[in-house]
Amino acid sequence: MFRLEYIKTIAQDKNKYLSFPDIIVDKDDKNTFYLTYREADRHHPSTSKLIVKKSTNQGKNWKQIYDHSLNMYHDQWVWNCPRLSYLPNGKLYIFCDVKNNTSEKRADFQILMIDIEKNDINPTEMAGMVPDHIIKFKGDLFCANHRLSNDKNSIYQLVNRSKNGGKTWDDRNIIARHPNCDFCEASIVNYQNKYLIAYLRDNKVGKKPQ
Repeated sequence: MFRLEYIKTIAQDKNKYLSFPDIIVDKDDKNTFYLTYREADRHHPSTSKLIVKKSTNQGKNWKQIYDHSLNMYHDQWVWNCPRLSYLPNGKLYIFCDVKNNTSEKRADFQILMIDIEKNDINPTEMAGMVPDHIIKFKGDLFCANHRLSNDKNSIYQLVNRSKNGGKTWDDRNIIARHPNCDFCEASIVNYQNKYLIAYLRDNKVGKKPQ
């Protein structure tokens, strides 16, 4: 079993909805961590902000190094779920979906990639929402995400492939889809460079959140 060493509050605001935290270790310095999360007015927000914080002492202290706001009324989009990943060019990126409605069933989604250093934000070819971390497998990059089915409003899971280091994502396959299931938030791992394993949950199993 894991042993809990200590608990530290990194961000807290009783007037904001803080969600989707994700952390990554610096590719060169194992003492440096980066953390991203979304600050919003509620779970399905009309105002939102992506925040990145950096720690150079293994998470003991944090300094904000990046933020970017999106407002449904002024920008027509809000941030949803950010994930941090390094690409082969050595740069750290946020991959995050945006949506244009507070209702997921009515919203259009885009998955964007953000160069934190340059604040350069570009759309990807990945369709859907909630991107996973970027995984390297046999020389190519892979990213899982999910998408709402238009026919029954069910969720299915996809994996996207890039053959050029993340510049374009022009190959897509379905991981899991079934009319009796709402597969959600798939995450993939590289097993010894032999095959990819996908972990996901079924929203129709067990008590559903209110």
